[in-house]
Amino acid sequence: MDGEKYILFGGAGDGNDDFSIAADEMIRLADKESPEYLFIGFAQLEPHHGFEYYGTLFAQKGCKTSLMTYDDISKAEAAKKKIDSADIIFIMGGDTRKLIDTLNRYGVSYMLRAAAKKGTVMSGFSAGEICLCRAGMSKDGEYYLQDGIGCLDFLCCPHPLTSKKRYERFLCEMSAFPGAVGVAFDGAGLEIANGRYRSLVFCPDGYMSKIVRTEKGETVFEEVGEDWRPIRLLTGVI
Repeated sequence: MDGEKYILFGGAGDGNDDFSIAADEMIRLADKESPEYLFIGFAQLEPHHGFEYYGTLFAQKGCKTSLMTYDDISKAEAAKKKIDSADIIFIMGGDTRKLIDTLNRYGVSYMLRAAAKKGTVMSGFSAGEICLCRAGMSKDGEYYLQDGIGCLDFLCCPHPLTSKKRYERFLCEMSAFPGAVGVAFDGAGLEIANGRYRSLVFCPDGYMSKIVRTEKGETVFEEVGEDWRPIRLLTGVI
């Protein structure tokens, strides 16, 4: 996964967040003048919800912006064209089950996995974070582990700082996956690029960045700092 690039966000932490920091880093990772930014909002009631804010933010930073619509995904060629053209793909949070069901039903999951492998900057917030992982702790009345599309072989927990019950349930679920790696980020992003990972803090007033492992029946925690570390330390793959 040396050429793959991700920034996963699990929440906005306890304090004032500055998402502009994250946007700047996505643009840097794209390594292109006027990169193309694609917003995917199927976790929302309507897919354009959130695009006004995020689309405007990236446009102000010199990006070409576009929105994935239901009309696009109903025509596979139109969806593929937008995904193939994108340098940055941002998947918005919301209803995780709705998001995953929509992506799988129209075959968009496959397109997103292909985009990740070719080096498109992949980013997801909350439900979007779960989407890019193997599975993540979501909520639909009760907390449950929702399968993602598996670009990354991690389990994840959005909002661990502001939702203690979600985080506690996540740790319980981790015990059922011996040898698994979990990520819990809030007020910071897990950034992966060039075979390395680190924490990208965009909410200095309150954030949580942890890697959780299950080893020999025990849960092991690792605080993740802002210094780059080899990805093999996170995945165990050499």
